[in-house]
Amino acid sequence: MDITDHLKRIRKEAIRHDLIIFAWISYSILLAVIIIAGILETVIYFSPSIRIGLLLILVYALIGLIVSTFIFFALALTGVIPRYRLHILAAHIGKLAFTHHDRVIIALNLETASIPPDFSKGHDQSFILQTSEKLGTLDYVSLFSNRNIVRWKTIAVILLMFAGILILFNWDKSVNTILRWSHPREEFQALKPSGITTKNGDVHLLSGTTTIYKKTTSRKSDLAVSTAKLIIFRSNEAMVDYSQNE
Repeated sequence: MDITDHLKRIRKEAIRHDLIIFAWISYSILLAVIIIAGILETVIYFSPSIRIGLLLILVYALIGLIVSTFIFFALALTGVIPRYRLHILAAHIGKLAFTHHDRVIIALNLETASIPPDFSKGHDQSFILQTSEKLGTLDYVSLFSNRNIVRWKTIAVILLMFAGILILFNWDKSVNTILRWSHPREEFQALKPSGITTKNGDVHLLSGTTTIYKKTTSRKSDLAVSTAKLIIFRSNEAMVDYSQNE
């Protein structure tokens, strides 16, 4: 196999490696956006127009991401992007796998007829053949570091665990948030705190307690002591029923 063919195979592996990193980065960013949107929805209660707008932005971003990936792949495969040009890859592979770092790029230049004046044709063919055999024994996958892949995988797992913890510890709110995002066109009213209304206007009555209610009659000498029992219903208003003993 020619040096050029080996380098093209290495270029495909380099593109695949970078696309995997890009995919994990995109996935981590998507998880972060979903978590932030869920937290904001729990607190703010977005209107339908805002929810639809945010979802459309996300859809357009994903479409643009997919299209950009195909364009990137086509440009990289043809060597338009400098990082994936054969001579740059040859220099990179020479540093990683050969004692003489410029061996691969010299072999590539010889194969493409850029022959230095101090090389004989027989020596050229022997040099190219030995370099090609060495390239054929390489594991192309191991030529590229997995450090970035592992890093972004770890970030994605941490985000997933964080999202799971939020859902478990805020189950009711999380379910309601998912319900609202799954019905973006519907209007949902934010929950309002329950109010307490008393018949006599006393705002000091507390739910679940027995309160001593004191009232001064028109006669200064008379003091009425009442025991009020508070009955709270699960609604926005409460009813207070009390009895007065004189």
